[in-house]
Amino acid sequence: MARAVLLLAMLPALAHAEIPTVVSRPTYLRMDAGFGAPTGIFGFSVGHTIEAPAAVEAGFGLGASGWQLALLARLHLPIGDSPWHSWTVAAGPSLSFLGGPFSKSVPHADEVVVDEGDLFYIFGVNAEIGWEWRQPWGGFIRLAAGGFYNIAENMSPLCPESDDPSESCAPPHFPSAPEIARIRAYPYFVMGYGWSF
Repeated sequence: MARAVLLLAMLPALAHAEIPTVVSRPTYLRMDAGFGAPTGIFGFSVGHTIEAPAAVEAGFGLGASGWQLALLARLHLPIGDSPWHSWTVAAGPSLSFLGGPFSKSVPHADEVVVDEGDLFYIFGVNAEIGWEWRQPWGGFIRLAAGGFYNIAENMSPLCPESDDPSESCAPPHFPSAPEIARIRAYPYFVMGYGWSF
């Protein structure tokens, strides 16, 4: 009984002494699902902790505005003394693109001419805050909210704005890539799970 009491008394000190998982398992692979996220509706990311708490990650995915690429710098800020839970802060550029050699389907109005090699894009920057829970065995989950700011694009002319719904080339329920390109800034939400090693 005395040993059990001693072990319980030592648990907080042992947890405090444990190496954070972002240090013991610095490299990670992750699947993301989101709305307006840097890697789209569904994507993948790979990252590495360069020197705690700083990490860098690259991601790709597919969203409503086409294929997406993202490059983010990320900070993992421990929550209290926990080696597993951390707040995250991230920022970096992302690029959405349609057409060219990457996609055959380019939404556009009938009067807009799209050549086979034309490439359409949205380029901007992202910033987000979130929470991450990494387990010692490698698995982790994350939740984050952020915002995107559109710096440059050439997609919006594909579907000119019209007051007449019959002349619109936008789908009835979801925004098209040209409609998204017209938005200067918008929020996003993303959740993910993955493996660190």
